[in-house]
Amino acid sequence: MSKLLYFIKRHNSIKDFLKILIALFYFPLISFSWVCSFFFVKLPSDLWLVGELGIDAKDNGFAFFKYLNINHPEINSFYYISTSSSMYYKVKKIGNTVEYNSFLHMIIFMKSKYILSTQDSYPLPWGKINWREFKLVYPWIANEKKFIFLQHGIIKDDASRNSNYNRTKFDYFVTSVQREYDEISSPKYGYKKSNVIKTGLPRFDNLYDNLNASRKNEILLMPTWRQYLANVSVEQFKKSDYYRAFNDLFNNKRIINLLRENNLILSFFPPHREIQKFLSEFKTSDGSVVRMIDVDKESVSKLIIESKLMITDYSSVAFDFAFMKKPVIYYQFDQLEFRKMHYREGYFSYNKDGMGPVVINSIDLISEVENNIKNNFNNSEKYKKRNEVFFDLRDNKNSERLYDFLIRESNSRDYEE
Repeated sequence: MSKLLYFIKRHNSIKDFLKILIALFYFPLISFSWVCSFFFVKLPSDLWLVGELGIDAKDNGFAFFKYLNINHPEINSFYYISTSSSMYYKVKKIGNTVEYNSFLHMIIFMKSKYILSTQDSYPLPWGKINWREFKLVYPWIANEKKFIFLQHGIIKDDASRNSNYNRTKFDYFVTSVQREYDEISSPKYGYKKSNVIKTGLPRFDNLYDNLNASRKNEILLMPTWRQYLANVSVEQFKKSDYYRAFNDLFNNKRIINLLRENNLILSFFPPHREIQKFLSEFKTSDGSVVRMIDVDKESVSKLIIESKLMITDYSSVAFDFAFMKKPVIYYQFDQLEFRKMHYREGYFSYNKDGMGPVVINSIDLISEVENNIKNNFNNSEKYKKRNEVFFDLRDNKNSERLYDFLIRESNSRDYEE
């Protein structure tokens, strides 16, 4: 079954066809909720629906929702989230919420002018329908709305296969730096330049406000996931290079002693749920200096703000850390396999543009950790220069820029009407 699912995920034409069928299957329910929405006269028809995975509030969706409610309470906004989520009451204290995948979620979606999300399926409460399928099958509904893709992080790899306009139909695509903007607005992605906006990620506002926050003696290890490890069994996962590389590190005497001698904690935090489900399989010889972090029990932004050093492999979360001018190490033990099975290299070269050194084995990784300790976790001039060149936007105005853009967009639409 895992091989079949992986095959489908790797073949966009099959996956997209199946999603069209799902969208058609939901025709009665979607049509019914559209008709019902006209009877909800107390709900305005210019709502802003914001969210992420429907079960959390940790990323750009929550950051922008918080900004809206603090700075522009006149905007009629709702955040979609399950009441069973540990984050529900935190969001509820800030603004209006709607139960994820409920009938009211359907109504609010119908009444929304803007849909802002880090995902393109979760805002739509009808199974696994993406914005593309909804726009193709239900144009009389979708054409009245604008989908703003808030992203998970700065795109650096070649994501044109999955994130091109023909596959997403995003109305607006948020970018954060000039090189990323140039990439996403290039012909291979298929977006009009006017539909790619350079406003910055909303979550960066909080990072900027904490540039000088105190830091703990903590090293944050945040690797990305592997598409080819999705849906595999525990036995298959434990045979992977991914598992072996990190599990061996957690039991390496040299790194354990280094952590002990310098009173440091190594926090392992794979943020993707496809890896999180295997978290209990990782073991360490010293739980006092190596800890495994549950994504539902810790704040990503808090960990990024408080840690002194980040180790990642290919994750764009390195940009969050670099945005705060802190050191990064790229541990890329499976370069050939990753490029073959996951994402192709894009405009960003780790060796030429990376915010820190690239290593391919644990020996060199531990040596780089030692170097950072000796340098008191300060970047070398080489990486300081790369950092300054890459981040042409570094402030706490990211949410403000996005809001201003949408207000201008809204005013222009009203004028045209």
